[in-house]
Amino acid sequence: MTITELYNQLCDKDFQNHQTGNLFFPAYMYMYNPEQEDAVEKEILDIHIEVALKKFRTGNSLNAYDVQMRLDEIASKDEFVAKWSNQTLDKLNVQYRKAIKDVGIYDGLNLIIPHRISSTFWQYFEDIDESWFLTACFLKN
Repeated sequence: MTITELYNQLCDKDFQNHQTGNLFFPAYMYMYNPEQEDAVEKEILDIHIEVALKKFRTGNSLNAYDVQMRLDEIASKDEFVAKWSNQTLDKLNVQYRKAIKDVGIYDGLNLIIPHRISSTFWQYFEDIDESWFLTACFLKN
């Protein structure tokens, strides 16, 4: 995304409206009370680990139903998530898939290894002993 494209997206009123579900993923997470922020981040990481990583290792396809099944499972065990509306769960599903598409690990149908990223970028995470990030990006098992 170019600076101009980013500026245009940030100026778009539909993008700024949290009710449309178009708000970018990190800001979407922070629509919750600050004391709930860790819980929301935990649920999103859970979706990524339990759905995306497992799907990548067993065939690569990912769809809305896959994410919804995990959200339903989480809601059945987590009182905090169980209180979320269907609209919130649907938005989270859409925004999660949009975020992983935007960062280049999902093409809309399949989970993919990110390309066009410098090896120096990836090496940074090895150097600071955060190689879990490489696993999350499908680069390391």
